Amino acid sequence: MRKIVSLLLVFLSLATIQPAARAAVLDAAANGFTTRSTVTIAITPETAWKALTAEFGQWWDPAHSFFGDAGKFTLDPSVGGAWIEDQGDGRWVRHLEVWYADPGRKLLMRGGLGPLQEMGVAGALSFTFEPVEGGVEVALTYAVGGYHPQGLDVLAPIVDRVLGEQLGRFKEHCGE
Repeated sequence: MRKIVSLLLVFLSLATIQPAARAAVLDAAANGFTTRSTVTIAITPETAWKALTAEFGQWWDPAHSFFGDAGKFTLDPSVGGAWIEDQGDGRWVRHLEVWYADPGRKLLMRGGLGPLQEMGVAGALSFTFEPVEGGVEVALTYAVGGYHPQGLDVLAPIVDRVLGEQLGRFKEHCGE
């Protein structure tokens, strides 16, 4: 419980940072929510895919990792793959499992991010890559459902803000 409170405080402390991505809570209720963030980047969908999967630990904010080192992240978009944080000393976290991969088009993962892992929730996080004039629009959508004593709707704006910030960092990593 102490770890959940600590992680929520990190989320709350960063909730005032303005993300570089367009972010929105699409819906929120006591039993779940959906957030969506988008950025447009002047690169190809294939280049965006590579930056997402092969360079994940280079752009994700280490403040939103369990052990403070995003460089320990790996994202394996293959069958049975996952987003893993492995410290190499016996401490590790499986953040999300890969459920669908279409390189340069869509990556779908399932699970609870951060403090959501210890709650009675399920989540589906997807990155989609849509070619647009002069580049690619990358959308990050996270749908979460389940149970939290205070209701999941109170977490929606916090999660939305954090994911919007991450997608903004992704855009910056890609040279924008």
